[in-house]
Amino acid sequence: MGVLGDLFFDVIIGQIKRVTMNKQIANWVKSSQYDLKTAEYMFETGRYIY
Repeated sequence: MGVLGDLFFDVIIGQIKRVTMNKQIANWVKSSQYDLKTAEYMFETGRYIY
């Protein structure tokens, strides 16, 4: 591959990694929101099991 081919390949790989990372971040945010809600309910009801 030439320089342009290598650059194109690097851009495509970067985009794939970015999409994968965005999905991982979205999953982490969703999980964190669930954890915070759970902590709020536990605090409000006085359930300190941890």
